[in-house]
Amino acid sequence: MDQSHQRAATSRPDLDQAMSCGLPDTFPSAVFIADAQGVIAYASDAFIAQLGASRTDVLGKTLFDFLVATPDSPAAAALLGDHSVADMTADLRRRDGSTCSVLLCADHWRDPDGKQYRLIQVADQTAINQAQKDLALAKLHLECCLESSKAGTWAWNVQTNEIRIDDRWAASLGYSVQDLEPLSRDTLLHLTHPDDIHLLCLGHDHQALNDKASADVEVRMRHRDGHDVWVRH
Repeated sequence: MDQSHQRAATSRPDLDQAMSCGLPDTFPSAVFIADAQGVIAYASDAFIAQLGASRTDVLGKTLFDFLVATPDSPAAAALLGDHSVADMTADLRRRDGSTCSVLLCADHWRDPDGKQYRLIQVADQTAINQAQKDLALAKLHLECCLESSKAGTWAWNVQTNEIRIDDRWAASLGYSVQDLEPLSRDTLLHLTHPDDIHLLCLGHDHQALNDKASADVEVRMRHRDGHDVWVRH
């Protein structure tokens, strides 16, 4: 056995030397390797940074020192079991005691001696979860504004020319949404006064749409009873 193999053999169970035989020293993502009991034998720099810890804080500790789960939980059984795991939601405990939401993926990994481990990838979901909360709050705010103003809404998908309107918008012209289906760009063109069609920017010139998408314009649209109604877009 040459010196490099001697060093690799004597440094176990820490696996840092063994990584050169099958895994890079540093993964671009947060990854760790644990044995069947959940003892962490390898941790990438990204995973250690995610925990706000040092390498010595992590290696040799168990998965359950950082995962908010117990060894007898379904999550533990799945992560350390015989099957691949994809996109398991969990909470990770950082060194400072705070937690973060993560997605875990797990699969088998064998070291150069054939010993089996679990390779687990960790994706931080904290920013995504916060963005979803912010989006839900913004949607609620918009709904409250629309409800208080009694305004109807419509939307046009530029790529597909699909038009969506709500009940209040249709009612302002004396219709129900069902009365106007199937909805398309031609639906709006048919309802709009000929002299005002250009204001809606509904032609095929998407650049014109982009230039005027935030404009506040009023157009005349034909009510079901035959008279014109001024509608602000």
